[in-house]
Amino acid sequence: LKIKAQHQICLSHLIRDCKYIEEAEKSKWAKDLRLIFEESIKYKNENIEKYNPLEKEYFREIEGFKKRLRFLFKKNPPQKEEKRLYNQLVGRQKQLLLFLEAKEIPATNNASERALRNRVTKRKVSGCFRSEMGAYCNDVISSIIETAKKQNVNILDALSPDFSFA
Repeated sequence: LKIKAQHQICLSHLIRDCKYIEEAEKSKWAKDLRLIFEESIKYKNENIEKYNPLEKEYFREIEGFKKRLRFLFKKNPPQKEEKRLYNQLVGRQKQLLLFLEAKEIPATNNASERALRNRVTKRKVSGCFRSEMGAYCNDVISSIIETAKKQNVNILDALSPDFSFA
């Protein structure tokens, strides 16, 4: 989140946090936040084939979700865990529903996590890398390979020294 760019914060992680807070503190605030996330994800998924956020029908729905979110963040909730989550998110409201503004933006980072799963499994099985340089090289090569896959670029081309992702 330190890179100057628009980011969609992963809603699956926030939904999990909300569920914990709902159970731990009987939080209505966390429940309302979770429902906004779940309903907005469902809305986009149900309409993904013809989804166009600039069309009046979709724009009105998106604005409805944003209005509910703004209302929820008008007042700091009183309990410890909900207050902690509120403080983390209060300045990032635009990043919570950014996925509604473009068809290609996902609501979660699950695809990125799946892309890393094989590397994490390798590290767990082998215990570790033998050197920091080995770990660094593996990270760089893995990143290039996963980026090439996502952009439908030949992996061998992507690994060549004079290749550049557009």
